[in-house]
Order: sequence, then C-alpha cells, then structure tokens
Amino acid sequence: MDTTHLSGQERAMLQNAFYYCNPPERPAIQQKERSPMELFIRKMMYIELSKKTVSVVLKKLRMLHWEDPEIFGLLLKIFTKIWKLKYSNIYYVAQIAASLMRYHPDFVIMLVDAVFEHIRSGLELNLFVHNQRRLAMVRYLGELYNFRVLETGAIFDTLYLIVGFGYGISARNQSLIIDGGRPRPGAQNPLDMPNDFFRIHLVCGLLETCGQCFDRGSSKKKLDQFLAFFQYYIHTKDQVSMDVKFEIQDLFEKIRPNAKILESIEEAAEALNEIVSRQVKLPGVNAEAGGEGSEGTSDKSDDELDEPANLEEDEPEDDEEVVENMEVDEELAEQMEDEEVVLLDRQVKQEVDEEFDREFARIMSEALESRKATTKVSFDVEPPSVRSRMQSFNGDIAADPQRVQFAVMSRRNKQVRFPPIQI
Repeated sequence: MDTTHLSGQERAMLQNAFYYCNPPERPAIQQKERSPMELFIRKMMYIELSKKTVSVVLKKLRMLHWEDPEIFGLLLKIFTKIWKLKYSNIYYVAQIAASLMRYHPDFVIMLVDAVFEHIRSGLELNLFVHNQRRLAMVRYLGELYNFRVLETGAIFDTLYLIVGFGYGISARNQSLIIDGGRPRPGAQNPLDMPNDFFRIHLVCGLLETCGQCFDRGSSKKKLDQFLAFFQYYIHTKDQVSMDVKFEIQDLFEKIRPNAKILESIEEAAEALNEIVSRQVKLPGVNAEAGGEGSEGTSDKSDDELDEPANLEEDEPEDDEEVVENMEVDEELAEQMEDEEVVLLDRQVKQEVDEEFDREFARIMSEALESRKATTKVSFDVEPPSVRSRMQSFNGDIAADPQRVQFAVMSRRNKQVRFPPIQI
C-alpha cells in the first residue's frame, strides 16, 4: 500500500492504530504513598463525614495524638483545603473546627489565618481554574463566623478586601471610603476587569452564608454601608448578565427584603456620598483643629460621633497615640458587642422558656375542662348476683373436691347468664 497518497485523516488513523498496538515506553504513574494515619483521617473527612456522623468524627479526631507535629500538620492541611471535600459538608467541617477550638485553640487560629491567606492569594492571582475553590473558601469563612469562630470585623474586612482589592482601598480602614480608593466606571484594574463579575459572586456567596446575622446593632449599620458601596461597585462594571442579576436579587431578598436595589450609577453614587458625609468630623472639631484643613475625616463610628467632642484639649495628640487609642476603642467596642450578644441570647432563651410554660399550663387546663364536660355513659348491664346463682347451680351439679367451680358471665339476647364451669 502506498502511504504517500494518503489523506491527513487516514494518516492519523494509521498512526493511532500503530501506537495502540505498540505504545511508546514511558514510566508508569506513581501513586503517592500515604501513611496509615493519613489514610484513616482522609477516610473520615472525605468519605464518612455526614450529618449523622459529625459527633463520631469529632470524637475520633480528639483521640488523635495532637502533640505529634506530623499529625497536626496533616489535620491543618485537610481542614484548610476545604475545596477537596463535598460542598455540602463545609457546614459540618466548620462545626467540627468550632468544637475543636475549646481544646486546640492554636490549631483553629492557624486555620483561620490560612483561610484568609487563601482568599487574598485568590484575589492576587485571579485564575479561572481556582474559581471553585475560591467560592468554597468564602462559604467556609461564613460558616466559621456562624459558629462564632470569627468576629464581625473580620467579615467586613474580607468584604471590603474582595470589592476594593487593586483599587487602593485599605481593608483595615473600611469605615472611611476615600475618593482615591473607589472603583470607577471604565477603570482598568488588571485584577478586576469591567467584564469580570466573579467578585460579585464571592460577595454574594459570603453574605448568603452569614449575612442574616447582621440584623441589629452596629453590625446592621455596617452592612447597610457596605451594601451601598457594593451596589456602586456593581454599576462600575459592564452590563451584568441575567444570572448575576438574579443572584443579587436573591441576596437582597434574603438579607434585606425591604431594601431598594438601585438601578443606575447616579443613584448608587448619591447613596454612597450620603454615607461618606455622615463619617465627616463635626464642624466644631474642624474649627478647633487649626492647620489641619477643613475637610478632615474621622474613622470613628456613628455611636462615637454622637458623643460631645472634647474641645478643651490644648495640644493635639500624635498620630501614633491616636492610632493606638482608636485600636483600644475598637477592641472595647467589640468586647461590649460580644457581651451584649450573650446577654441577648440569655434573655431570649428565658423568654422562650416562659412562653413554653404558659402554653403548657394552658393546654393542661383545657384538657381538664374537657374531661369535666364529658358525660359519663351508664352501663346498663344488671349487677350480677353471683352468690345466689352459684347457690342454685350447686344444687344441680355435684361438687367435686378435686376441682374448682367458676361461673362465667355471658350475655345473649339481653339476658345475662352464669353458666358454671368446673376446673
């Protein structure tokens, strides 16, 4: 057969048949060798973990030798690479991590640091192949917050980091949105192009997981501020697709059902400027701060701005002292907020118990009243005269000393009978 006149398709078929019969020599794929302990832990976390086996897996994990650095590092790697587990099991992994925090706090601290690092590295690389693991990471972060492993400030730091990374906005100073850090329409950010909507998916995934917790107090104000900034960010993008619109609508229906979704960038910018204007210092403070400019801004919260300003200070504090005081105030505010949450939980639990007791007492009283109201049905069977009947039967049947004589009451045609039986 002359192979010089074959077409390209025929040559490809001929080469495929040749290499199928005579494959090229190449080394076999070597499987990674794992220790028995690693195989045991992977089997528990990847195969056995489910809703019914959470407590069992937790007990087995606590029985491991945590002082061994090899086992400690193996557990940290498995708990960090959450994208290798089932997406539905992220909730149970966060539950186990929260339970381990009581016994191994250093492990949970390292785990949270690794989660934050993965989220930031995903923003820096912005690779399409990592999108699935990035979504799993923000879901993991939200579940850790739901189990009180994280604080509220960490969630808002992450939200502002996701939206503003690459635009010059500082994640440590998210309460003050400066002009230089805002995303703008048509701005060319190589890490977040106008036709890239994946950061919107990340924000929606995080808020859908833990956004319902921000419904009271200062956290509610912080979320309202972020949602205004988030809507402005959405309008700086190109025309969003329908799936993104539906995801945004579902998010607002879940966390803010009464909020209005802004339809234009002008409305979003106006709402954002209104929030920024609330964060500007009071006029009296600006008048006393000579030489510092009239457009000074404050990083304090709305609760702190409501307090009367101290105008009797003669010398302004240094920048380092101001930063230290602000950090101390933030820590005290977070501690007070945590104590308030605990007190509110106890109060709500006490109210639920009292309501349960009242409902139980009402049901019992209704049951007693219904029993009193029911009429007793008379039993119309005539009382048996056993003694007289037995005496009459004793005369007919000879008594046997080895047997016991009984009388069985029966009724036929409205007549009561007592036939004798000897046993």
